[in-house]
Amino acid sequence: MMRTLSHVQGKGCLAHNNRCFKPKNVDSTRTPDNVIYIQQDIAEAYRNLFTNAVELYNARQKRNDRKIMNGYFEHVFNHAPCGKVIESPNGQKSFYEDVVQIGTKDDTGVGSTNAATAKLCLDEYMQGFTTRNPNFYVFNAVMHVDEATPHLHIDYIPIGHYTRGVPVQNGLAQALREMGYGEGKDAINRWRISERAVLGDICRAHGFEIAEENPSRGYSFTVEEYKKHSDIINSYKQQEVALRQKICPLLDAKAIAEPLAVKGFTLPGNKKIISAAEFDALDKQKKAYALQADEYRRSSEQFQSRTAELDEREKALQEREAKAAENEALIEQKLRDVREQESAANVLKWKAQEMYNTQMNLNEKYKESEKDREYYTGRCLCVEREKKKLEEKLQTAEKRLDDLRTNKGNEISKLNEQINALTSENAELREKKQDHDKELREQAKAYDEKIKDLQLKYDAANGLLDAAYEVGNYIGKRCGINFNDALDKRSDGYSMSYIFGSGRER
Repeated sequence: MMRTLSHVQGKGCLAHNNRCFKPKNVDSTRTPDNVIYIQQDIAEAYRNLFTNAVELYNARQKRNDRKIMNGYFEHVFNHAPCGKVIESPNGQKSFYEDVVQIGTKDDTGVGSTNAATAKLCLDEYMQGFTTRNPNFYVFNAVMHVDEATPHLHIDYIPIGHYTRGVPVQNGLAQALREMGYGEGKDAINRWRISERAVLGDICRAHGFEIAEENPSRGYSFTVEEYKKHSDIINSYKQQEVALRQKICPLLDAKAIAEPLAVKGFTLPGNKKIISAAEFDALDKQKKAYALQADEYRRSSEQFQSRTAELDEREKALQEREAKAAENEALIEQKLRDVREQESAANVLKWKAQEMYNTQMNLNEKYKESEKDREYYTGRCLCVEREKKKLEEKLQTAEKRLDDLRTNKGNEISKLNEQINALTSENAELREKKQDHDKELREQAKAYDEKIKDLQLKYDAANGLLDAAYEVGNYIGKRCGINFNDALDKRSDGYSMSYIFGSGRER
């Protein structure tokens, strides 16, 4: 079976080639089987190709306004690098694409043995593409096997070398000239014929018979367009066959003339006499032929009109296909942006929820700390009241000791020694009380222990007073003095019952 080769210029949609969105004619289950040869960002490709050349160009410029201050892509195309073909004012394209296919879906469809062989041929062709075309920098190349027929998308940037301006530029004509395909508009055709011949040799080496290239009307369908519109094209072909079958009897005038046999007889001078009946038959034949010829003309005009209408519809469909692809890419990009924004919003929502939970925990801890503060504030007030009571008791004890020292004087020197010792101990107790006050300010929880300690010391002071009383009573007995009577008859009116409390019976 003879197979055709398709080697045409593609639309150059990287989003379609790299499956950034899912076209309608793609089987997504087979997408992982696509062969990716190279997928380089176009901005990176332009930096690798032209950065050094731009730096050399700028170094030679004496005027800053002639220097290329932004990237080479932006300078040439006045546009940021993107995944679709951008054309400069002088006709340069940001990149070019070739779509290469062997056979059709009818004779080399995916899943068949022929498709596997076609895949091997396309892979061998792609492996040698860069070697054959050193001035075509391939930055994106894939083989699609998730559509009806295996095919290649080869995206490249033509590289030309110049003596004026930037030494390395994007230039298709210069690239073809440097690769030996000459000059002029036919250079690209000569290159394409050469590449087609290479692909044909590869196919024949794998056992494929390749049909000769048929001249076209100047336009070749891409793989996607052929699949998209094949049903429409087939319907028009069927209509064409029906019209031809209808016109075919009219084209053969013999079908009308042969049944009529003119008998008559010939006269001298190459003239012939026929009967009136034969003349009427010939006249009817002439009118029938004229009528059928007119019908043929109308059918032919109708056929040409339908053909022109088909051409217009094909062009409209192609334009709509290109716009649909662009719109799908834009919609897919917007969907990706929306998904990214939604993801960012979810992250912010999660952080906000986490901050809210943290704040609620802090509020709970603050309430607990407020309760603790109120509790310790109350405890401090209680301790302050206890401290004042202790100070009053200490002052009373000191006053009692002063009274004892004043009234007895030298007669009770031993008692004074005991009183001095008690005073010293009271001073020590006062220092401890001050330390205790400081400790109370630092740690409220230790107030109860300090109060107990002071209470113990107060009890010790009372014990000392009791001891002083016993010593005074002993000295009084030795001196023959009633110690109790002497204390009860104080000149200031205070009695021992007031000083030592009631119920002190010895």
